[in-house]
Amino acid sequence: MNALLKPYRVPLVINDRIDVALACGARGVHLGQSDMPAAQARQLLAPEVFIGLSVESPDDVRRAAVEPVDYLGVSPVFATPTKTDTAPPWGLAGLRQVRTMTDLPLVAIGGYSGRA
Repeated sequence: MNALLKPYRVPLVINDRIDVALACGARGVHLGQSDMPAAQARQLLAPEVFIGLSVESPDDVRRAAVEPVDYLGVSPVFATPTKTDTAPPWGLAGLRQVRTMTDLPLVAIGGYSGRA
């Protein structure tokens, strides 16, 4: 998979599974709040492998400040029918709030359906 993505400069990111990321040489992993702790994942992964962490509340964002993560996935920004076990949606105001709480890059997750 990495060979297919390399010409497009798109990194392979594995969701939740450190073992799969290690087995396939992924360039990144994305962890949820109930997955392996980021500090433990950092010990297992090569230094160049980046780690993302989903945040579902302001408390999650504050805790992430001391975690060895490279970006935060703000989840969900909008309600989504494809995943029902999420926290209440942040909305755009919540996304702006997270931006004021951290300098880490942010990835907005959830519920995009052509909204402006």
